[in-house]
Amino acid sequence: MPVSSSTSPRGTGESRSTEKADPVRSANDSTAEEHEPVVVYYFHRTIRCISCVRAEQWLEALLHERFASAMAEGRLVLLILNVDEEANRHFAEEFDVQSSALWITRAVPGHTDRRTLAGEIWTRVHDKAAFDAYVGGLVESYVSADGATIQKGMD
Repeated sequence: MPVSSSTSPRGTGESRSTEKADPVRSANDSTAEEHEPVVVYYFHRTIRCISCVRAEQWLEALLHERFASAMAEGRLVLLILNVDEEANRHFAEEFDVQSSALWITRAVPGHTDRRTLAGEIWTRVHDKAAFDAYVGGLVESYVSADGATIQKGMD
């Protein structure tokens, strides 16, 4: 695949998010378990191929269209992070990110965090309907679940 700089409308290599001020509530909050948001992380590097840029664009469109109410209510947060930036390097270590990757997570106080690496996006990045079905299904399983079980991912 040809490599190019980001063609994102927000600029090359910029870390950004669509979350409100503090997406993850304190574990001391008595309603934290009930209201822990699902956090979708899309990690990328500064220099990206067209497929990586397309995956980001399709992800943003899918979440804003299909999960608009969950995002507006703070139950779903999208973080798009450049792991080449110093401020985001801890994410690369925590999630073992070497290149572009999509992780869907949910903190479950008192339990192991629920995490799914959506690795199959790369086999679906040339078919929007297949991409939307796969990613949408994974996100839906988190948004609609109680957060108490570990998600292995969907094929």
